[in-house]
Amino acid sequence: HNPVISDIVVGEAVEETKQAEDDEFLDIKHLLDMSLDERWEYWKEQSVKCVRCYACREACPLCYCTECVFDRVKPYSWNEKSTNLKENLFYHIIRALHLAGRCIDCGECERVCPMNIPIREMNRFLMKRTRERFDVHPGMDQEDTCMFGEYNDCDPQEEIW
Repeated sequence: HNPVISDIVVGEAVEETKQAEDDEFLDIKHLLDMSLDERWEYWKEQSVKCVRCYACREACPLCYCTECVFDRVKPYSWNEKSTNLKENLFYHIIRALHLAGRCIDCGECERVCPMNIPIREMNRFLMKRTRERFDVHPGMDQEDTCMFGEYNDCDPQEEIW
């Protein structure tokens, strides 16, 4: 993608093909077509491969917290450093939710993953949901407020996740 907002652009702009709004999330159609139980099993299969190297976190331009919750020892001890299914799922779900409504879909998380976990799929799944629910388009307008940064009476209240 060519950046919409930037201070410096390295290299030449690439030709981008314009997609219809309906086609934008075709790459995650398999996830959207799954039942909740099938999606849960799919993410268990993916998460078990994680070695918790944190390459995804280190490459992400939006992981900028001074101290990551996953590096804290105290006062929270609800997250272990072990690489078992429960801990890996916890890490990936919390990280994806932390980025929901902020992920700009650069794909760096997936590109740097040594275990080839399709991390971007989870982020794009949440991107589709936040776009449908809150009309969020991160990285497209500097004047936009973040998804959880403002209250709107028109925000839907029903559970759609």
